[in-house]
Amino acid sequence: MAQEHSQVATLYRRSGTWVVWLGARWETVRKRRRVSWSEAHYREELQRLRVARSAARLVVHTDALSESQVTEVIVRWFDTFFGFRALWMAHPEWTTATRAAVRRSYHHAP
Repeated sequence: MAQEHSQVATLYRRSGTWVVWLGARWETVRKRRRVSWSEAHYREELQRLRVARSAARLVVHTDALSESQVTEVIVRWFDTFFGFRALWMAHPEWTTATRAAVRRSYHHAP
């Protein structure tokens, strides 16, 4: 977690109703982002964003995961949550692009 907009603790509400919290220990954040702020600042951000974290439908601890692994965790959760996994099993011939199109059409459905 390294949220540049943490001064606005409810910013997530403006962009939709889905919150996926990507968390990481202080040491991991420093390694990945090479941030200049202190651990105290990191702790302050966690405190400011506690409401957003509590609103998260999915919390992913990313310390031991690569970017692609984090993406996979989120996509698998999304597919399971919306029942797409059963659809994918019924249509193993569908490509990644086809699956993405199905997800988009569901997202934009009235």
